[in-house]
Amino acid sequence: AAGAAQAHEGGQHLHGLAGGPVQGLQALAAQGLQEGHLGLRGERSKGVAAAAGDWRRITARYPWSLGLLDDRLAFLDRAKLGAEALDLLEQTVPRAASGHRENLLERLTQASLAASDLKRARRAVELILASPGLEERRRLGAVHLLARLSFREDPAWDPFPVAKAQAALLKPEFQADLYRELARAADLENASARGVALWIEALNRRTEREWLVAASRSTRRGGKGAEFLAFFEKQHERSPRDMRWAVAVRDIKRFFHDVDGAVAAAKAAVAVRPEQEILWRDAAEILVRADRVHEAADYLEGWHRPRPASEDVARWRSELYVRAGDATKALAVEQETLKALAREGSADPQELRQRKTRAAQRLFDLGLPAMAVKLYSPKGDVGPLVTAGDLPLDTRVKIGLLTGQVTRVLGLVKEHPHLLAQAGSAFAGHARPEQKEEIQAWLLRTLQPKDSPQPDSRALDAWWPFIANSGLETGLREALAQRFVASRGGPWFVDPPYPFVHQVGANLVGEAPAAFGRPAMKVFREPDLPALWVRDLARRDRAGELLAFVEPRWQELLGQVRGAANVGSGTPR
Repeated sequence: AAGAAQAHEGGQHLHGLAGGPVQGLQALAAQGLQEGHLGLRGERSKGVAAAAGDWRRITARYPWSLGLLDDRLAFLDRAKLGAEALDLLEQTVPRAASGHRENLLERLTQASLAASDLKRARRAVELILASPGLEERRRLGAVHLLARLSFREDPAWDPFPVAKAQAALLKPEFQADLYRELARAADLENASARGVALWIEALNRRTEREWLVAASRSTRRGGKGAEFLAFFEKQHERSPRDMRWAVAVRDIKRFFHDVDGAVAAAKAAVAVRPEQEILWRDAAEILVRADRVHEAADYLEGWHRPRPASEDVARWRSELYVRAGDATKALAVEQETLKALAREGSADPQELRQRKTRAAQRLFDLGLPAMAVKLYSPKGDVGPLVTAGDLPLDTRVKIGLLTGQVTRVLGLVKEHPHLLAQAGSAFAGHARPEQKEEIQAWLLRTLQPKDSPQPDSRALDAWWPFIANSGLETGLREALAQRFVASRGGPWFVDPPYPFVHQVGANLVGEAPAAFGRPAMKVFREPDLPALWVRDLARRDRAGELLAFVEPRWQELLGQVRGAANVGSGTPR
């Protein structure tokens, strides 16, 4: 950024150095960058004083380089040479081009304020405001800096003459921003009492929520909260149909923790513009934050009434009722919304079904599985929900577990092995230990009723996909093995060892191969108890018991071999 004269001279010099202006500029820039690096190295090797001299020499040689200027300012900041930094900025401003000049002046003003060099700050900010063609945002920033400077010089400073003068130079849409910048300056300089009128002027022109919060914080800090609130209450009384004032009173009272007042103002804003959803949401939020959740859900009926089939409103209200502990009302909201959708002629059956599924999933996710069931069956029977088949099977199994109807769920998917296998996986992941014990006992009764001497292979094959995936296979095999061992006389009858029972269970279930168009199936088979018992005695090193058990059978076998009867391959051994 160089002035015209310096640019001309520099261009001629560069042209002579490198044979052309572009090549020369690149060469000089590279040279300046190299010298800047030398200055940084000098700071580390020579010390602060010597480095300061190097930086003065380098920036004097390349006065047009803003990069070197920034590097030198950073060095001066590290070296705690603030006064020299301010002098450098002020000396650089006159030769800076438009655009860069205003940026440098803003930096100079801010740095001077930070250093409490108020005279220099005033010179800089007045130069900004005097710049021709100053764009609005930059003018607002300069007014903010001027106000901070003025409040620091005199806490009783009156900002309105400056506001009036600068307002004439701004477009109408920036008038509110002008007063906001003045109010922010008063807050930053601890002149909050002065800021009340400025915030009122800003908010009188534009009621933005962020501004209301900042103004409420400022006026409370300055002890002017009541005065600030009173202005907007009067405006609301004068113009009760103007939503802005009701919203302003609502937000101010909410900030001041006046719950009843904030609720009343929020409802007043809704009454003025009932078609605006954001007003209903704000009112409900205030009630929820005040721990009046049920009241919030009841109040939102007014928003729900004109749009009775709205899923979004149903979700909103049912969630609030659940938070308030009223599960029955949450279910009622979902049911009424579905009925309203059914009454609309445009709703097709598929949409109705999908909406019902989403409502059930929503109630389940909210921790109300019983209410999800009642959405399909007023009596609480899980059957219609399961047979509808819209919810994921994992969710249906969870609902069965949580409502104590898991056997009903399993019975309804029994005819579909792949679903039964999925149900087993879901059961394994979500069932509690006591539920696993209960279902294992139920399966045991199903596979071998007490009045049946033999287990049912057809039932075993039907339920095997669930058994294999539910984590109950091992326990069920052992329970069936204990029944089988107890029904067969022998030395194992009383208190058989666990490894023996385990081996019996492992041999109790087999597979019948496919035949005559029938697929392979799981079947019960009778384990060879004597053989398993011999192995168990040997495993436990019970030589005496093993001999006593084997000897009679050995003698019987010898007698059979030595006897006159023919012995063939089919003779029992």
